[in-house]
Amino acid sequence: MITSPWLPIWVVLTSFIPGIIIFLLPEERHTLRTSLNLLGAGLKILLVGVLLFGIYEGVVYDIRLPVTLGFELHFHATALAMLFATLSALLWFVTTIYAVGYLHGSPNQARFFGFFSLCVSATTGIAFAGNLVTFVFFYEALTLATYPLVVHRGTAESIRAGRVYLFYTLGGGAMLMAGAVWLNALVGPVRFIETGALAGMDVSPTSLRIVFFLLVAGLGVKASLVPLHGWLPIVMVAPAPVSALLHAVAVVKAGAFGIVRVVYDVY
Repeated sequence: MITSPWLPIWVVLTSFIPGIIIFLLPEERHTLRTSLNLLGAGLKILLVGVLLFGIYEGVVYDIRLPVTLGFELHFHATALAMLFATLSALLWFVTTIYAVGYLHGSPNQARFFGFFSLCVSATTGIAFAGNLVTFVFFYEALTLATYPLVVHRGTAESIRAGRVYLFYTLGGGAMLMAGAVWLNALVGPVRFIETGALAGMDVSPTSLRIVFFLLVAGLGVKASLVPLHGWLPIVMVAPAPVSALLHAVAVVKAGAFGIVRVVYDVY
């Protein structure tokens, strides 16, 4: 198992599958829902540990799934990817334990923990993305998974926070998408390479500067870089575990991780 190229995908699925099952559970199945949450979080840590050991032993985890029009979902476990994946897995486990106690007795727990799990699936997908297309796919999936968590309470204040969150993140996502499409038109499919995917390519410096601005501005929204940070204080009306998820586990870290990827693995 340690040499299976599918391991990064299994890490993503350890939260995705429990999340789908949790959506289907009746609201009163508290014990089963908690067990699924903790089982998924524990399996994720276990598989991340296996990946870490495999990479230490020199195993290469790389798998590509063709999609359409020459695009592919590419999963590749590198040292940088493992840094983000390990951080996410450990913090998700702790945050899950806290969330179970925090939300005890509150309504709509199935919906909350379902999206909670999908959020972490998107985060680990971002970590193991081997090309720009895969990264953008999971990056936008993260927005869709976190919005229901922001508006979970259903109050007027949380609904307003959700609108602000979508305004910022969808705007940033549009900039990221524009930059990714432009770069793909310039050089073709862009893989993340430690020496820089654009190294040695003869491309217009002006075009690359504009694309760089679009990519970093789009990622800077989730990273909450000034002046793109206005959404973050507003969405703190969400339940405390969501705030922890946005800050420490998923959204802000995903933006920062993406900027590192663009700077070092693309440019």
